[in-house]
Amino acid sequence: MSRNITPAVGGDPAPSPAELRRIIGATMMGQVTEWYDYAVFALVAVQIGATFFPDQSESTRLLSSLAVFGIAFMARPLGGMLIGRYGDRAGRRSVLVASLILMTAATTLMGLLPGAGLIGIAAPVLLVLARFIQGISAAGESTSAITFVAESVPTKRRGLLVALLFTGSAGGYLVANLAVWAAREAVGVAAFDQWGWRLPFLFALPLGLTGLYIRSKLTESPVFESLLEEGAISPTPLADTFTSGLGQTLQAIGISALSFVANYLLVAYMPTHLAQVGFGPRDASIIGAASTATLVVSYPFMGALSDRIGRRAVMLGGAGFLALFAWPLFAVTISGTFAPTLLAVVLLALPTAAFIACLGLYCTEFIDKSRLMTTFSSGFNISSALFGGTSLWAFAMLTQATGDLRMPGAMVVAAALLSFVAMLTIRPAPR
Repeated sequence: MSRNITPAVGGDPAPSPAELRRIIGATMMGQVTEWYDYAVFALVAVQIGATFFPDQSESTRLLSSLAVFGIAFMARPLGGMLIGRYGDRAGRRSVLVASLILMTAATTLMGLLPGAGLIGIAAPVLLVLARFIQGISAAGESTSAITFVAESVPTKRRGLLVALLFTGSAGGYLVANLAVWAAREAVGVAAFDQWGWRLPFLFALPLGLTGLYIRSKLTESPVFESLLEEGAISPTPLADTFTSGLGQTLQAIGISALSFVANYLLVAYMPTHLAQVGFGPRDASIIGAASTATLVVSYPFMGALSDRIGRRAVMLGGAGFLALFAWPLFAVTISGTFAPTLLAVVLLALPTAAFIACLGLYCTEFIDKSRLMTTFSSGFNISSALFGGTSLWAFAMLTQATGDLRMPGAMVVAAALLSFVAMLTIRPAPR
């Protein structure tokens, strides 16, 4: 742990109403674009498998496509280190622009790549490269957006305004689903399977260009400008992150674990789980929509609550609740009964939203300001690879190995305990 821990976010910026709208709009637009790009790949995984892995069986094509999807998680630790260092040296605004350029370029490339039938092995190789670039850019997008907003908005509203970024993430999923649906309706199922799946990827270009235009109007965060003027930025933020700042890096990894495990359980694994316990597509869709809606509505509320009682209290409350009740609540879902399952999933989503809404801002408040983005991005994205990239596989593997459909709930309990304990190690603890 750093020997001289100082809060990363200081002062009380007072942007004009117009500037405040620009800050929130520009950062939310990036979140929409990032998660739009991620979601589109998952939604058309079957078509990608058929285009880039045509010689494999249908099931193997899907597995190959999902393996490429997972490449981005492998890239995120490297991206977090490199982009975090860039943010500490060149500024937060520079990272916001660079990450969006990379994400837009990689996603557009996916929509233009020839299939294996035209260029052979080069097709999946280029697909993996584009997905790797997506992972690099995603590693910097969330942490730079959180840091930029935290350093640019008034203290008394910081929790609420940072939490709004997560509604942008959910918006990306929504726009992706709408884009895929619209493309399929416009060209028909057969044409969509052949070439129409490319259209949602190409839509990323105007979406990204719009975001870049909005971000080009931003000025650098006042906190970062003050750090530069004071000479308070480390000349070696990456080296410091894994030497004097190793303790804070490990704390960021541990604290972030719950956000990835609980979020992926609710938004990614839950449809599979509900099918396993006997729910039909209609009821499963309603329960999944209720889970997502609970998260989206709760994020700003939990952020605003943290402005009143502190990030630490809200997060410990969320983690503590999940440590105690994730197992029995998840056990309710295996009953196959609609109303109790719906209630149980909503009760899982509320503490998850409380934790996620405050996580990023909490990290900016305990990590040393001289290497804030490097340490934050490194810890957050290493945790993403460890607990996010492996979570879906681990849910399925534990369920299959034990024959117990409740095992994903046990994983949430374990992650909640890890994050709870990691928070208790922070001294002095931010409010």
